[in-house]
Amino acid sequence: MGMKVVVTDYRPEWAEEFEREAEKLRAAFGEGLVALYHVGSTAVPGLAAKPIIDILPVVKEIADADRAAPALAELGYEGLGEYGIPGRRYFRKGGDNRTHQLHVFAAENKGEIGRHLAFRDYMRRHPDEAEKYGALKKKLAAAFPEDIDGYCDGKDAFVKEAEKRALQESAALRYLSENPALFVDMSECVKRGAAEILYAGEDGVFLAEKSSLIHMLAADSEEAARALLERCPMNLPEGERKFIVAHGEGVRRAVYSRFSVRAETPCYQVMYAGSPLPLKGLLHFRRAGREEAEIIGREYKLESPENIEKLCKEGKIWCGFAAGEEGEVFVGFIGRHPEGSMGLLQVFPEYRRRGYGEELESFMIDKFLEEGLVPYAHIIDDNRKSVNLQKKLGYVFADEKIFWMAL
Repeated sequence: MGMKVVVTDYRPEWAEEFEREAEKLRAAFGEGLVALYHVGSTAVPGLAAKPIIDILPVVKEIADADRAAPALAELGYEGLGEYGIPGRRYFRKGGDNRTHQLHVFAAENKGEIGRHLAFRDYMRRHPDEAEKYGALKKKLAAAFPEDIDGYCDGKDAFVKEAEKRALQESAALRYLSENPALFVDMSECVKRGAAEILYAGEDGVFLAEKSSLIHMLAADSEEAARALLERCPMNLPEGERKFIVAHGEGVRRAVYSRFSVRAETPCYQVMYAGSPLPLKGLLHFRRAGREEAEIIGREYKLESPENIEKLCKEGKIWCGFAAGEEGEVFVGFIGRHPEGSMGLLQVFPEYRRRGYGEELESFMIDKFLEEGLVPYAHIIDDNRKSVNLQKKLGYVFADEKIFWMAL
């Protein structure tokens, strides 16, 4: 009898089962083991899956997998050689109705290792895609309950297309990791699943933030940036403000060579890489309500009133209130710009020089960290007060400026 196809809703126990099995596998592989990863659908929170724990051991050389085979057999694993993928050693536990399977690769096989990890991470970053994938798998399991080949064929097109996007995101993050402070806005956009990637390669990355359609460009040189701008079609909004954020002077010059630039704003990009900041208790915080939104829309000039209203409705602007003689007093606000950076910081003139700006920003840093995000901000280069505040709070400054360029 062949393998029955059973797809179940995600179970948190799968992560725990991986950890238990990983401890046994580390002992079985011994010194030949380089790394051990939980991969496949059971490694993606919320994704429906066949209840099989996929594990990817990375070994120094593939012979280390063969040497570990007797110890793996004692754990119940059956070795089936490459099993259709050159350079792999495949082991399964449970026969046709397996509970665990190992995909062992040598450390030099970066392509296969990267492919597995990229797909897993892509699904983690894109819950909407994971939901579609889970629904497809349930549908196929119902249609092919005892036909694993029919089940696999049915999801092949979806997997290949998702894997293509996953590898593109992985390539983008690999390039952007070369200069974390300069490219943090772009890498965080990708990690949030908010990037439409127009290009990702060894010479640069070009992307658009999906909700705002703000484009961001990083490249090795002015020539590389020009080439990307020439061959990558841009999804610019009709009848709205159009922006490219150029990372570095060379990219800035490339944008000027390709477009008619109406205005530009040079900025320092800063990234917070420390621990949560203790608050001094100077303020109470709550999300902007209708009354505060109207005030913010009048006072803040670096975002359109439409964006301010939208950000307030989405709960992305927080207000600070200080104790006054007649109750709480609204003294300032902070939030997130549409493309994801921290900003919109303003303390009303009559309440300045009391430490409220530092308290507002410390609060927002902690909110980013709570959500697993990297706090970062763009500081207009002539705003010395803000530059000094960021230095005081411990931000890392990028080694080049970025340029907000209006087309």
